[in-house]
Amino acid sequence: MRRAYLTAEDGHVTRALDVAISSVLAAAALTMTVLAVRREILDARPMIAVRSWQVSSPELYAKAGNLIGPADAPVTLVVFADYECGFCRRMDETIAAVQVRQHLRFRTVYRHYPIKSRHAHAEAAALAAECAAEQGHFEEYHRALMKDSAELSTEELLRLAAKREHALI
Repeated sequence: MRRAYLTAEDGHVTRALDVAISSVLAAAALTMTVLAVRREILDARPMIAVRSWQVSSPELYAKAGNLIGPADAPVTLVVFADYECGFCRRMDETIAAVQVRQHLRFRTVYRHYPIKSRHAHAEAAALAAECAAEQGHFEEYHRALMKDSAELSTEELLRLAAKREHALI
């Protein structure tokens, strides 16, 4: 039994399917327009709001942490990251690419922010990165943690440390 709203034998989409697709697209366009108008008119707040009372002294955040980039760069980016967070990994890739494009005209200060409730190995990875920093290899180990590892078990942390050009262990 052939249904009228499916594709006919000659390969053309029937009128009912065409109307249904057009209706869905029109509804999606209308929804996106309404959301855009609402955000622009009714919700005048920026998407990411930084309030001065939240960060009373940004210099304090930039003084501690591990530095990647020139120490005398005119711009400092302070990043709070979790080594098991997929979003943090993507952000790190973007920052590294921008640093290359900008010829290292800014520095990045990395601060550890392991989310222990969601990422079981994030705190151990942060501690391992600090050990690498004490040995002068933070950037190298940080890049390995962000790029090479899918699971940051103790064995994986040790493997990454041993894998580096100047072994950390």
